Amino acid sequence: MPAVAIKQEAIEAIQRLPDLTDMEEIMYRLYVLESIRRGREDAERKDSTPADDVIVGIPGKPESEGNGEHGTEGHRQTEVCP
Repeated sequence: MPAVAIKQEAIEAIQRLPDLTDMEEIMYRLYVLESIRRGREDAERKDSTPADDVIVGIPGKPESEGNGEHGTEGHRQTEVCP
């Protein structure tokens, strides 16, 4: 994404925040947006770890929850919007 577009996205994100938002919240919001942007770029380059592989590596999770075949019934998928 061009630098101008990134700057504009940051400005718009800050403008959507309430007027009395503190600096810590502004910085956190920008950090989250940057993390999402980088994640999307990684996914486009196929340079990311599938969620099922990550879930399998979580201690205490049953193996059937992370293999993409079992244990996902009833889980709601959500979309992250900047």
